[in-house]
Amino acid sequence: MNRKIYFVLFLLFAFFSYFFFKTAYRDHKISIGKIAKNVLVVSKGNCGRGGGTIKVKYESKIYTLGIGRNDCINGKYKIGDQIIVLYGEQYDYFILKDMNTISSLYLSIAFFFLPIYCLYKLIRKP
Repeated sequence: MNRKIYFVLFLLFAFFSYFFFKTAYRDHKISIGKIAKNVLVVSKGNCGRGGGTIKVKYESKIYTLGIGRNDCINGKYKIGDQIIVLYGEQYDYFILKDMNTISSLYLSIAFFFLPIYCLYKLIRKP
């Protein structure tokens, strides 16, 4: 493959793996912090392939909360429901209480091998 393509792939994979890791790390830190808060579901969001979103209200502020695909399709969270979620004070961000953050963290670390492989192909002599 052309070295220019490996360079472009390296930049893309490095960019996405950095943000994937940053998000996974934030969620994992929130889950080990175990600060539970009671929030009110105020609206339903979108249901996509990988999951969906709902809008929740906590202390007169609206937050977007990521939910699983099945929970979104089945309508698990209804407008007006009170749910318990985990809160990360330093991030001002909520995650679901039963979210599996450790697997996302491991996957994000594994994703770092893609840019390393592209960098190896760039440096290696043809």
